[in-house]
Amino acid sequence: MTINCSREVVIRMKYIFAGCFFSLILFSISGCSSTQQAFDKNHGISQENIDGLKCLLILGQDLPDGDQVDYIRKKADDGNPRCLATLGFMYERGNVFPLDYAMARTIYKQLGDAYPESYNLLASMLEQGKGGPIDYVGARELYERAYRAGGTDGAVKYAEFLADGKGGDQDETRAMSILFDSVKWYGDDAWELIAVLNGRGVDMTTYQVSQYNKMWVTRIQKSLRSIARRQHRDSLQTLLEPTLPTRIFHLKLRFEQGIGKPIVTIREPSGYPEQESMILEAIENLEMKDPYISPSGQASLVIQVDLEI
Repeated sequence: MTINCSREVVIRMKYIFAGCFFSLILFSISGCSSTQQAFDKNHGISQENIDGLKCLLILGQDLPDGDQVDYIRKKADDGNPRCLATLGFMYERGNVFPLDYAMARTIYKQLGDAYPESYNLLASMLEQGKGGPIDYVGARELYERAYRAGGTDGAVKYAEFLADGKGGDQDETRAMSILFDSVKWYGDDAWELIAVLNGRGVDMTTYQVSQYNKMWVTRIQKSLRSIARRQHRDSLQTLLEPTLPTRIFHLKLRFEQGIGKPIVTIREPSGYPEQESMILEAIENLEMKDPYISPSGQASLVIQVDLEI
């Protein structure tokens, strides 16, 4: 199976399958035939989500066959929201069916509040002028509906419109608040927009700064582990043997104001000097794209990290 990864398809997949991408990855690895029942049992994914994920896999193909299209139609007729949204996108995209924006809108509208991401699909059509003139006001209203109905992607898009004053008044402070309610980790869509607003000089509350920095430090910790494992897997092979007890390396990272690459030192000897040297060498490539938010007047930041390997 060949998956089409064009930007438009990826964006629509995000809207249609918001919150289910981890399930999709597991499902794709497990296969789509005789393993389905075992996969469902082992991973606790509902039949509705499995059917929806199958629709996504079909959507990703350039030329789905007749049986696959019939599968999407049947599951859409049965009321599966993701398969219904997939059917709408096939009309919007002109994939298999003739291009029909009106039919796509009709299908998306059937979903409503029960499936908040449907508003993103409708809003995106207005934003791009599909089937009519570009309508930022209407798109903003629909992104807000998606946000209020609980759609994460709608929250980010609504915040983007607020931040840029697109389709209505500009309100960067409210945009920042919405983004912090939606952000899950460093680097996700909400984080990326938070970083943009921070770069514009939009103020954060004390709580927002705290949340930002917690996610930032969490990303540092994950990056440290990843770098150490990836670049020195052979050299540290005995260290990384799963049968050996976990070893903790106490590090100190110093970030100068505005510089994403840290100066790294050992905070407390671990008793494994050779491995410490290898870890320090590996961490030389660590660099954070977005800055830590330091307290006013503080020229540098020191973070203490306990790296478990």
